Amino acid sequence: MLKRFFQKPVNQYSIVVSDKHKFVWFKVRKVASTSISRILLKKNLELKNSDYDARLYKDYFKFAFVRNPYDRLFSNYQHKIKGKRRSEIRPSYIRNIKFREGMGFEDFANQICELPEEKCDRHYRSMHLVFDISGIDFIGRMENFDKDIYHVLRLINNENILKIPHLNKTRKVNYTHFYSDALRDAVAVRYARDLSLFDYGFESCFDSDLDEIEASSRSHTISEPA
Repeated sequence: MLKRFFQKPVNQYSIVVSDKHKFVWFKVRKVASTSISRILLKKNLELKNSDYDARLYKDYFKFAFVRNPYDRLFSNYQHKIKGKRRSEIRPSYIRNIKFREGMGFEDFANQICELPEEKCDRHYRSMHLVFDISGIDFIGRMENFDKDIYHVLRLINNENILKIPHLNKTRKVNYTHFYSDALRDAVAVRYARDLSLFDYGFESCFDSDLDEIEASSRSHTISEPA
């Protein structure tokens, strides 16, 4: 079911559209995209994949979620690279990386920092390039996920009290421990636009205990956050 509705589109942006509720979701990889997919499917919002046309969707509500770039890059390594063999990784993910079994985070991250955007997999491409910045209506933040997804659901489904899948929040590893000063500076240059546009710093999201938000089959009712 998830695969059917959330396949990779053919154009620059990866979007999911509901014509019935007039919204466009720009998927940003490694920013709770699986959880958002499951939540939207459970709401029966008549979803479809589509190529993005700003003129066609000018009156639609358009949203995306972002995440601290330092955190997102480390999460990429933890979930896609660490402890895996080449055969276990999607080929396009490491097409332009000199992958080796047991490679460390600094090796992985430095290679990403040296890649031009056009050679980057969507999972680690700069976030501002994977959605229409000029046309976006709402940008949620992963560290404020409950509050921000509530805001989105209320707008697109016009309900005051909403049932969403239960969110399992896992304790995260402190990514700051894995950055040398040199790597921290390299990432600051590589993702400078994201850091500036979305107002992130090196430690700006660590109060959150989220690593990746996973939506289970259970549901709970949430009302408007205080």
